[in-house]
Amino acid sequence: LSDLQQAGLLDDPLTGTNFKNSSAWAGPRWDYSVRFAHPFPGGGRDAPQEVLLVFEGIKMGAAISLNGRALGNATNQFVRWTFPVGDALKEADNELVVSFLHEIRTEGRYMQCSAGVDWGPYVNMRDPDGHPIWTRGIWKSVFLARVPREEAAAIMHLVPAVHYAGADWPTL
Repeated sequence: LSDLQQAGLLDDPLTGTNFKNSSAWAGPRWDYSVRFAHPFPGGGRDAPQEVLLVFEGIKMGAAISLNGRALGNATNQFVRWTFPVGDALKEADNELVVSFLHEIRTEGRYMQCSAGVDWGPYVNMRDPDGHPIWTRGIWKSVFLARVPREEAAAIMHLVPAVHYAGADWPTL
């Protein structure tokens, strides 16, 4: 919410009954965009390293594009999304656009604070078209990273496996 608050489009949702004003973020589309120069000049298809665009956390139903080229959709906020972008980067004036769209199907896994579940009693929020209103946005870091091409491996994801060996599940 901080970007919307900084832009003057949304009041603090934790003040008074501002959390009921869903019209500020319930629109069918929100776009975030940024322009930047190539941080690793001299790259390209023949470079020994690939450049990846990495989203550590993006909250959901987002179409991602770089310089007008569609990279993919983010549909699960608990996944790190990576996109190879070496061929799409220009030396200067790159534009990254993240568009949050209702029509992108998500995997339905939202953090518990979505839609005011943990901080406001008004959780049945719907937009004018009847879609449930869930919070959307970039909630963790976004960066470009260089990784070796085919001659070496790069760890892209690390998912821990947690197992419980007891007779009953532990509870608090």
